[in-house]
Amino acid sequence: MTQPPDLLDTLALERIEKNLYRGPALGGQGGRLFGGHVIAQALLAGYETIEGRVCHSLHAYFVRPGDPRIPILYEVDRARDGASFTTRRVAAIQNGEQILNLAASFQVVEEGRSHQMPSPPAPAPDTKATKRQRRAPRRCGAAL
Repeated sequence: MTQPPDLLDTLALERIEKNLYRGPALGGQGGRLFGGHVIAQALLAGYETIEGRVCHSLHAYFVRPGDPRIPILYEVDRARDGASFTTRRVAAIQNGEQILNLAASFQVVEEGRSHQMPSPPAPAPDTKATKRQRRAPRRCGAAL
């Protein structure tokens, strides 16, 4: 049995030129690419053009099916570099045509407000009776 490829190796991008990267294609069943793999590589291409920011929002549109036999080019458009936010558009390209269009927004890492209330006290899950135990018929004198 063949060993599956290392995930990090499948996401690695080669810088070809400023704002232009190439990534390996990872084929799935039926001769198409895995969409999540293409999105991950596109996001990493965007990350290659920024520093000290984290992605807080992204939108990805699959334009056409990709070919798992050929590498994917990622062209990054540096849409905006602001004081707190950075915007990138990334086109995944094969055979001169877009297969994916991704828009991502990155933000400077900041402490934010916390709105979540603490959980109320509750017994540990393994101390509760199972559904089967709760539905078991009660026998006279038998303890549950």
